Amino acid sequence: MKMMKFKTLKKIIFFSFLSLLTASIATAVVFKIKTPYLVSIYNYESYLAKPLIEKINKKYSYRLFNDINVFTKDIEQGKTVGGVGSDFQIANLVLKGQIKKINWNILIDDLSNDRNTKKQQIQSFFTDVTNKHIQKYENWIIDKIIEINPNNNKERDKFNNVVKPYLYYKNENLDKEKRNNIDNILGFEVDSKEGIDNFYEFLIPYFIQDKVVAYNINKNSRPHVTPLKSETDFKSLTWKSIYDALYKAGYRKFGWTNVYYDNLMLGQYFDSEEKNKHNYLTKNGLENINLNNIDDIINYFKEFVLSTTKHSILETKYNRLATNGLELVNDLIDPSKEKLDAALMYNGDVLDSYYSNDNFSILKDGENVDYIRPKNNMILLDAWIISKSVSEKDSDDMLKYLKEVIFDTFNYSYEQLVSDYYNSILDSLDNKNISKNELFNNDKPKAISEINTDFFTQNFDKFKDFSFSNMLTNFDSLNYTPTIKNEFNFFKNYYFLNENKEIDKKAQNIYNINTNDNIYYSFYVPLDNEIKSIVVKKYFEKTHS
Repeated sequence: MKMMKFKTLKKIIFFSFLSLLTASIATAVVFKIKTPYLVSIYNYESYLAKPLIEKINKKYSYRLFNDINVFTKDIEQGKTVGGVGSDFQIANLVLKGQIKKINWNILIDDLSNDRNTKKQQIQSFFTDVTNKHIQKYENWIIDKIIEINPNNNKERDKFNNVVKPYLYYKNENLDKEKRNNIDNILGFEVDSKEGIDNFYEFLIPYFIQDKVVAYNINKNSRPHVTPLKSETDFKSLTWKSIYDALYKAGYRKFGWTNVYYDNLMLGQYFDSEEKNKHNYLTKNGLENINLNNIDDIINYFKEFVLSTTKHSILETKYNRLATNGLELVNDLIDPSKEKLDAALMYNGDVLDSYYSNDNFSILKDGENVDYIRPKNNMILLDAWIISKSVSEKDSDDMLKYLKEVIFDTFNYSYEQLVSDYYNSILDSLDNKNISKNELFNNDKPKAISEINTDFFTQNFDKFKDFSFSNMLTNFDSLNYTPTIKNEFNFFKNYYFLNENKEIDKKAQNIYNINTNDNIYYSFYVPLDNEIKSIVVKKYFEKTHS
């Protein structure tokens, strides 16, 4: 009898547990449906306007990184839908077949089916400096494929994936040297899908930047410095001569980005300009970093810092390594006297420093920093990419959402941008009919030179409002140089005007990536994973201990 009661009790406990478990699973499923798992999108810190981040977070989990390797690893492991990466990282991922081609038909209307025409259409949306920079990475990928697959074998595994990337030629029946001439190469095969691949197909250019030395000229907060004039006080635009001039003028505390590839390039430039041991400058850019030259290059960087600032990179009182651009911006313009005197920054961060009132309300815009561009320089292109692990549907969904949230006016002509801008101004004015004549001629937007200066001055605050477009709001918040041609030209013509409709040339020149023939631009050469891990380890050992 006791045994029967015990068995009955066991059944009751078992079925109670089963019911509880079923209820828990059902509750979890319902919760999952109501609050679905959000796929992650990655971006650098301070690289998207806050209102747009809030919109992204409605559909995706928006994640920030300081170290781009975090994003790279999640791309490689299929843990993210995509995000914003940098040119050298993207080139390596393309070569490994780990990111997806962009469905440009979602972003651009009426694209041609002809491959060459389609390429021209896509490139027409971007600035010349952006297209030229992308071509450098196209050439790098081609050279790398020739190196790793010299016989251009077209093997595939049992899953139809390419064993090694290979090239497509206009004429395959030439000898190897002529066959591998860039004019004979159509593109490459990296994604294992039928059809020629080119680098531009795998990324949506976002912002493009070059390097600028910025220095504080506010005598109230930096009484120990003698402000220099970039036009006359820098006799040469070499890296050493710029920093020597700053030190001579009393500048003592310097800021640097704590990024190995920035500072290694600086070491290469220093040695090449001063003709110490080796010239790293080649017609194709800076010589590749490898295990044979890495120790020398790190030492050249450390020697450069010591010879120009009179202090080691390890002396943090005088040389500060910052993890991101915003740190450098705030430390450079901070009215406190113990902060930075000068910093090596990307041009967008310099523009943010120039418009310093946003960061410190007691400061006036345009009165706190000046800048100089070194003649041997570097360009960084950041772009949106999509992981190969993502389905076509999810990829297209992401692109549609990015178009809605970030690239809402991507497809606009310049005239259409200006027209919508003027209409947004009209919407905020009381007498729209009278004011319309100030902005339009027969519904065609007037050029800024045609707009009455008094009208512009009276409504200056309206002209400084770009919230009619998410894409333009993003630049207004961040100040990094756009890659999209019509957006770039729009801001070049409208963003840098003062109340009297006069252009602030200094701010405009910071914004404009210099295309002067006297400025030599290199690109960041991607490193193989094995070499990169050793290079990064050596760099941090020698610059942090």
